Amino acid sequence: MTIKKHSFALVLIFSYSIFSSAETSDISFLIKECNEGRANSCGQAGVYYENSENADLKKAEQMYSAGCDLDDMFSCGALIYLPDDKDSFNKINNLQTDIHKNTSAANNSFNSLDETIASFNHRTLSTDLKKIFSTFNDYCAQGEGKACLYSGVMNNYGLGTKRNLKKAISNYESACDSNISKACYNLGFMYEYGNGVVKSIKTSLSLFERGCALNDGKACNSAGFLYEYGKGIKQNKGTAAKYFEKGCDLNVGQACRNRAWLYVKGKGKYHDPNMAFSYFFKGCELNDVKSCSSVGYSYLHGSGTKKDLEMARKYYKIACKRGHKKSCSFK
Repeated sequence: MTIKKHSFALVLIFSYSIFSSAETSDISFLIKECNEGRANSCGQAGVYYENSENADLKKAEQMYSAGCDLDDMFSCGALIYLPDDKDSFNKINNLQTDIHKNTSAANNSFNSLDETIASFNHRTLSTDLKKIFSTFNDYCAQGEGKACLYSGVMNNYGLGTKRNLKKAISNYESACDSNISKACYNLGFMYEYGNGVVKSIKTSLSLFERGCALNDGKACNSAGFLYEYGKGIKQNKGTAAKYFEKGCDLNVGQACRNRAWLYVKGKGKYHDPNMAFSYFFKGCELNDVKSCSSVGYSYLHGSGTKKDLEMARKYYKIACKRGHKKSCSFK
């Protein structure tokens, strides 16, 4: 997927927490997860390569591109704003400072929290992020959970303010306590990777489960992921399956794919190619590119469905067009 930098307004979906101080073991695991199709891990790996002491912007671009190809909008946005070099990065920061100094208050006043959120989500390089950050902080102080979420995001990313993980955590905690599911999800990732807090998978899982209970499909998927692989907790594929099912019901394509694979890899009564196919099919409908490839494979081999070479070709072609390179080899 090719994206022209600075060419359109960014619509940012806050899918996860971002860190710049991951350990080598963490980045290796993130790359592994990215290769397995966990889009938010691609984005996190991109941030690591962009912000680590030995920054590698080429690798950062590769990770963001992989996340964007998996329809992760943060990765797409990060790709747009990824500087070509450190000089470009400094120019962007200086531009934001000049905008803040020179733009009149009348042109940057916000009548409501929703207006402020819209201005941030559709921001461009000319947007006064410092003004937006101040507005979110004011609303957060008044107990508005959504504002606390956005204050947390801006503190976490260093947007409109100096990056402050402690404040981001405090903001996310306030928002999560106000039942803002995305805040619980973001905070869960901070605990999963020890980003500004002492690493705690149990706390991370608890936050993912809370976000899932508030009907955040990606939180459900992340809880399922931890249970499936026993990452820091006791492995429980039955519980993982339940979380993947709920995530899929909440229209997260990756959760559908993850549930499908449990049917593929299951033994005895837990092995069900027909159910696997149905979950792959739904995942594809929800634009999960690897699900589309798996639908093609199912038609090619008659796994869970009738063998049909034309349908196999159709779904491999869909996957190929959406950026799944391995699917492009099927003719």
